[in-house]
Amino acid sequence: MIKSAAELRVMRKAGEISAEAHIRAMRECRAGRYEYHLEASIQHTFAEHGARFPAYNSIVGSGVNACVLHYTENNARMRGGDLVLIDAGCEYEGYAADITRTFPVSGRFSPEQRALYDVVLAAQHAAIAKVKPGNTWNQPHDATVRVITRGLIKLGLLKGQERDLIKSEAYRDFYMHRAAIGWVWMFTTWGTIAWVGVGGS
Repeated sequence: MIKSAAELRVMRKAGEISAEAHIRAMRECRAGRYEYHLEASIQHTFAEHGARFPAYNSIVGSGVNACVLHYTENNARMRGGDLVLIDAGCEYEGYAADITRTFPVSGRFSPEQRALYDVVLAAQHAAIAKVKPGNTWNQPHDATVRVITRGLIKLGLLKGQERDLIKSEAYRDFYMHRAAIGWVWMFTTWGTIAWVGVGGS
C-alpha cells in the first residue's frame, strides 16, 4: 500500500498527538490517583490538539487490571509498586493512532519489573529492525517471539529449548497478542471502519 504525502502528514500528526498524551499521563501518574485521572489527561491532550475523539476506548489498567485484555473500566485507585498499562490513541482527520505503553505508577521499576521491561524493549528493537522494504509483514512479529521466548527462558519463566517452546507457543501465556495488531485502519465519514492495510491478528 502506498500512502500519499498528505496522508502521511495526517498519520504522523495522529501519532504525535497520541504520544504527547501518553507522556502527559506518565508525568501525572502517581499512587493514590485513579486510572480515570490518566484517561482524562489523555482525552484532554487529544482535544487540545484538535483530535476530538479517541480512536477507540482508552485502556488505563493498573495492577492486576493491566492483565485484563481490553480492560476499559479505568476506575481503580493506582498503588505504588504497581505497573499501569495505557493503550490509547486519537482519531485525527479520519486516521487512528494506537499506542500501548506500560510503566511504574511510582516512576521506578522493581528489579523484576525491570527485567521483564528489558525483554520487551529488546523485542521491540528486534521488531523495528525487521521493518524494511522486502521483508514480509510477519517478520517483525517473528523476531519478537524469538526475543521474548529467549528472555523468558533466561528469567526462568519458561523451561526448555527455545525452538520447542516457540513451536508449542509456550510464550503465549505471557504474550497473547501479536507484535502489532497490525491492521492500519481509518474511520469513514459514516463512522464505520475501513480496512486500508495488511497486518496481524
